[in-house]
Amino acid sequence: GSRTNIPFTTTTCTQSETTNGMDVNDYQISSSYLRQIRFKNNTVTFNLAEDFRKDYHNKKALRSIKVATGPKKITEIILYNDSYFGDPTSAYQVDSRLKLDSISISSHSKKYRFTYDRPDQVPSRGSKSVDFWGYYNGKNNSTLIPKTEESQGFSFNLSGADRSVNPETSSIGTLTKIQYPTGGFTTYQYGANKLTT
Repeated sequence: GSRTNIPFTTTTCTQSETTNGMDVNDYQISSSYLRQIRFKNNTVTFNLAEDFRKDYHNKKALRSIKVATGPKKITEIILYNDSYFGDPTSAYQVDSRLKLDSISISSHSKKYRFTYDRPDQVPSRGSKSVDFWGYYNGKNNSTLIPKTEESQGFSFNLSGADRSVNPETSSIGTLTKIQYPTGGFTTYQYGANKLTT
């Protein structure tokens, strides 16, 4: 077999905080982005947006994917992800998440459009208001450690998080509809996870 070097784009962010004239946190974050995959006579190229994302410091969103199969067959998928999940008025990065609104393929002006369930109510990335499967449950939890009252025959009370499933909130932010360029569409309905003993 042969080895191929895979090209990456690397960005570096250095940040420091100063408290009472002293540097208390000094750290550097580096990120690598896959730019291209080459195999046989084919290539897949990943292109980033020009502007930085609002939800991550010094990060850029994927703007398009170009697939070349042979010398003359090129397909480009353009991603339109200019809006965000979460509170649109918040100034905090953790309160928003980049959202894929639509895509177009090659030179077609028509788009595949995506609709989500209550996108403005998606919680912060660090929210502890989640059920056992990680879906938002709307509970006011300050920890992820679940409330426990009994374990293996021993009776004790450990106050903790309510990790129960809430079908009213667990679908927040999920994909509910894809509308096709032809005018047709597919809708999605989700059911809550169940645990049987």
